[in-house]
Amino acid sequence: MNRIKNISAYVSNVTDLLWNYIKHTAAYPKNAVLAVQREIRETVIENPDDCRDCDFYDLKAFIRKTPDGRMQPNLVAIQTLAYRFYKPNS
Repeated sequence: MNRIKNISAYVSNVTDLLWNYIKHTAAYPKNAVLAVQREIRETVIENPDDCRDCDFYDLKAFIRKTPDGRMQPNLVAIQTLAYRFYKPNS
């Protein structure tokens, strides 16, 4: 069963997940990836060896630097990922 019911909630959830990663990078495994368990659309940042039946994505693709050098979630990349799992307006 999908915990997150629509695309906007999914984008918000992944954005929050990435903000947490940015703020607490040292708390995550060095080889952490964005892992999506496709069937239930659950998304985590995890060591790929600890996630079964997941699609893996490089975290660098979902984080960008602002002009002043700060890191922040890349909303365009997150939305593109979300469209893989949700139809617009679903």
